[in-house]
Amino acid sequence: MGFAPDEDMIMMVTAGSRGIRRAFIGFFLLWMALAVRAEDEVARFQLEKITVTGAREAAGRIVAAETLLRAGESYGEAELAQAVARVQRLPFVLAAEFSLRKGGARGTYELVIEVEEARRFFFDHTVRGTWLAQPLDLDDSVTFDEESVAVSLPGLIGLRRFIGRSGVVFAGLDSAEGLQLGFTRYDLFGRGVVVSAGVSGLLADICCAEEVLPFSLDPSFVSWTWEDAARYSVELGVPLNRTDALRLGASRRTGEGGSRRELFGTRFRFLD
Repeated sequence: MGFAPDEDMIMMVTAGSRGIRRAFIGFFLLWMALAVRAEDEVARFQLEKITVTGAREAAGRIVAAETLLRAGESYGEAELAQAVARVQRLPFVLAAEFSLRKGGARGTYELVIEVEEARRFFFDHTVRGTWLAQPLDLDDSVTFDEESVAVSLPGLIGLRRFIGRSGVVFAGLDSAEGLQLGFTRYDLFGRGVVVSAGVSGLLADICCAEEVLPFSLDPSFVSWTWEDAARYSVELGVPLNRTDALRLGASRRTGEGGSRRELFGTRFRFLD
């Protein structure tokens, strides 16, 4: 004789399975809600003070301003890392790290930024070699047309000096642009705005300057040379938020046209 479950038993089994399924779904939804809440509740640190070590006083003021952080405000760890990344982009900073110390008041912290500052005198010299499928004259490099090999020897030597509250003046001698002189003002108006202006010109004994103009100015793919050339430039940087900035720049070159050279190949002609 077979066993035939009655109707009441079937209803009890069905109700039990539904209860287990509902409990599982409820547990899953609760776990998801707790995970989302944990992600939202990121640890934040209220800064009592910002201290810069390893840099001179003027450089330290620029570093503190470049972080775009303010004492008395609270920031997450990701925001602190972004601030240090902005510091590392400064031309006179070789490396930067941050740490947090307990502040004087309960729940506050001191942000310590340790930087490795570049020396006042700087020097750069490289040897760059390029192999191409066909000759490509982009600059004043030494080019071997038969082998489509180009070798360039760019060099730069200069001096950087901090002046005033957050200004930097620099002078240098560049193998391509000649003498350079410029000034950069950081944290203009106390808003993190950066303004830079510079001028460069060739020495009397140097032949000429060579440059490939942007495609919008000269779509013929040639490089131009100028004798007695000089360049004037200005740049403005305005931070929009902690991760984005608006940069505007303009430059003007003066001088006598010397020649124009095709990029693909070695043919060139003198300008009238």
